[in-house]
Amino acid sequence: MTIKNSTYICALFAAILFSACSNDNEDYNKIPIHKRYVKSIDTGDNIIHIEYDDQHRIIRYGDKRLIYNGNTVQVINSYLSEIYAIIQLNNEGYVISVEYEHNTYEHKHIDTYNYDPTGLLISEYCANDDIGYSFRWENGNRYTIGSTDRFNYVYRDIYTTHKTPPCNLDFSTRDTWRHCYGLPFGKQCSNLIEVDDLYSINSDYIEGYRFAYEYDKDGYISKIVETWYTNGEKDETRVYEITYY
Repeated sequence: MTIKNSTYICALFAAILFSACSNDNEDYNKIPIHKRYVKSIDTGDNIIHIEYDDQHRIIRYGDKRLIYNGNTVQVINSYLSEIYAIIQLNNEGYVISVEYEHNTYEHKHIDTYNYDPTGLLISEYCANDDIGYSFRWENGNRYTIGSTDRFNYVYRDIYTTHKTPPCNLDFSTRDTWRHCYGLPFGKQCSNLIEVDDLYSINSDYIEGYRFAYEYDKDGYISKIVETWYTNGEKDETRVYEITYY
């Protein structure tokens, strides 16, 4: 083999190696691989500060303290030093019930959540509103397929093409991350939600949310822009700014 040929082969190998490394870096920037823990969420009205114990469990979420006893979590109102809710987790750490105390609502009630064997949320029941919801999963994303209310609503869920960055709070759907003080409702969706709305089959009524996202240099969500809309009303936009540990 001549020196010229040897040099050409080495250069070709180096180019291939550089190309592979560049693609890996590009993929990493688009879809982070390391799980991050949220430090704060600025809602525009206030800042939700989040703290963790040495097991990475949430022990403070805004003005609520979370106290763990096995699979039971007491949620304490920090200002009033009284129990706000009692949460039951399954062995995977997913929320299966939330019991709200009578001083939180007009009467004590329990919301419940059910999962399939793989940890996907398939139904929930909201006792205070007496409404149940059922879900199906497709391509790793969750879709509302029905409810027990009397309005005959049709639900629509549209997801972005962007994969959900790995994070302890579930930002992939509209309110999962704030619904239960950051505790998880099963597996997160593969993609981030873009549209979450409903419309009536009996009228032209429609109501829902649109979402847009901004990301930091590492590919994690730094800002969520949430826009509520309905018939005949001005759109209302709220921005959530997120920081991480």
